[in-house]
Amino acid sequence: MKNQHSDGRDAANKVKNTNLNRQQMLDVVDSLYSLIKKLQPKAQNTEWGNYYEDTNYSDVAREAKIQAVKNVAKRYAGNTALDLGANNGFFSKLLCDKFQNVISSDIDHLAVEYNYKSAHAPNLIPIILDFTNPSSGIGYAGIERSSFATRCQADLVLALALCHHLVMTGGLPFVQIAHYLAQLLAQDGIAVVEYIDKEDSQIQRLLAARDDVFFDYNKESFLMAFKENGFELLEEIAFPESHRCLCTFRLKHA
Repeated sequence: MKNQHSDGRDAANKVKNTNLNRQQMLDVVDSLYSLIKKLQPKAQNTEWGNYYEDTNYSDVAREAKIQAVKNVAKRYAGNTALDLGANNGFFSKLLCDKFQNVISSDIDHLAVEYNYKSAHAPNLIPIILDFTNPSSGIGYAGIERSSFATRCQADLVLALALCHHLVMTGGLPFVQIAHYLAQLLAQDGIAVVEYIDKEDSQIQRLLAARDDVFFDYNKESFLMAFKENGFELLEEIAFPESHRCLCTFRLKHA
C-alpha cells in the first residue's frame, strides 16, 4: 500500500474519479467495523497476564483486602481515581460506583487487554502505563500535550502490591515512589498503598535469584518516605494470614 500510493498526486486523482453514495460509504464503515471486531490478540503469556491465578493470598486475606478497598472507596468518593498496577482491573471495578472516572493502569498489555474486554462500567478507563517511565509532556516545546501527572490530578490513587516491584525490579527507593504519587494527586488527595514485608513469599521469590541489597526496605522507611513528601497517615490495616498491610495517606502539601 505504501509503495502503491507513495505519490500523493496519484491518490488524489483516484479520489477525484471515485464517487460513493451514502449507502456505499455506510457499507465501507460496516465492513471495517466487522473486520476490526473479529481481530484477536495472539495467544501469549506475559509477566503479569495471569497475576491473579498466581498469588499467595488466603481466602481470608483476599476478602479483607476487598473489603478494605470498598470501605476506602465509600469514605473518599470523588471525581477521579487512579489504580496503579491494576492488572485485570478487579480492584479498579470496586471504585467505579464511587468515582466519576476510574483510570485503571498497568504496564502489561495483555492484562490491560483483559481489563478492557471485561470492563462493564462506562467510567472505567483501562490504559497501559509504566510507572517507571510515565508519559511526558510532548508536542511543540514539550507543552502541546501535557504529561500524565499534569493531566491526572486524581482524588484517590490506589497502589496495591506495587511498591515492592518498583523497589526491587524498578530500582526506585520509597522516597521517589512517594514523590511521584504526590504529583499524581490533587491537593488533599488520598493515596492507598499496600506495604508487603520481606517475609512475604512473593518477595522471597523476587529475591531468590539475586542478592538482597535492599537494606532500607522496611515499614519504617516506607512510612517515613511518605511523611517526607507531605503525606499524613490516616489508617493502617493489617491483612490476616499475610505479611501485608494497607496504608491510607492524605496529601497535605506536594
